[in-house]
Amino acid sequence: MDSFTFGGKYRLEEEIAMGGCGTVFQGVHTIAGKEVAIKLEPALSRPSLTSPLKQESKIYKTLMGGPGVPWIMYSGKQGDYNVMVIDLLGSSLEDLFRMCNRFFSLKTVLMLADQLISRIEYIHSRALVHRDIKPANFVIGTGKNTCLCEHHRLWSR
Repeated sequence: MDSFTFGGKYRLEEEIAMGGCGTVFQGVHTIAGKEVAIKLEPALSRPSLTSPLKQESKIYKTLMGGPGVPWIMYSGKQGDYNVMVIDLLGSSLEDLFRMCNRFFSLKTVLMLADQLISRIEYIHSRALVHRDIKPANFVIGTGKNTCLCEHHRLWSR
């Protein structure tokens, strides 16, 4: 088995983000050709500690099907890594704000507020609290679910 393939069918492509809890790569489903996000973290040598990625995976599974929540296609341990494969999403609100010259129209702000409140309400309805709400932690969809920033306007589903 190729050491850069996870779950038997998800191949790593390029690194797209790195954080304190792991590294995110763009990947591809080797059979369907669908682009995915693959998040890796080194597996803990002490199994008594809960892995942040395993915890994140558990939360996504609880929230799956909700508005704006990516689908988990695979999660588990492979070799020296804990792995989670989810839908590949777009830019964060922080990046989008920067791309729009740090200006959102009133309509954009109201549309974002409506969507963000709905998503936070959904999280709360599943007995969870986010604890790290900031623009960098909210991302837009891709393809048909993309938000477009043009002439200081944002359209969203």
